Amino acid sequence: MREYQHVRGLRELEQNLKALGEKVGGKAMTRALMAGGRVIRDDARRRAPTLSTPPTNQRHAGVMRAAIIAHAKRWNLIFVRVRNLGSPKRNLERQRKGWRRRRGVESPLNPYYWWHVEFGTRHMRARPFMRPAFEANKQTALEKIKASMQRTIQRAAREMRKTA
Repeated sequence: MREYQHVRGLRELEQNLKALGEKVGGKAMTRALMAGGRVIRDDARRRAPTLSTPPTNQRHAGVMRAAIIAHAKRWNLIFVRVRNLGSPKRNLERQRKGWRRRRGVESPLNPYYWWHVEFGTRHMRARPFMRPAFEANKQTALEKIKASMQRTIQRAAREMRKTA
């Protein structure tokens, strides 16, 4: 599920920021986008349902909630997504210690089922949490992005005045 929010003028803003200095340009945009992404991520985590039955060997309560992350791919692209919590490094360490490597459905750290919850199946009604979090917070996220960019630009302008 990808949802894009188009903001006009980002290329011109990037060029102007790079004119202020390389230190400000890309980092400032990424930092601002992450601030907006965190707003949506936090609300999606709040809305995500948790396991109501006692934890089993296969599933642990709160895994889906913990797996929702905000991730910056490039300066102009941010994802809020559900990821696998089992790291390959951790799995290799466990394998060396004699643990059987568990993947996919078997791994209690892989919330592969998140899209079943979000969109539903023919046997289960949908319990959306990502889409409502985006819809409810897209304006707040844009405001956070603007505020972060304004702070960064003002800070860079003050530094430029000091050096000049």
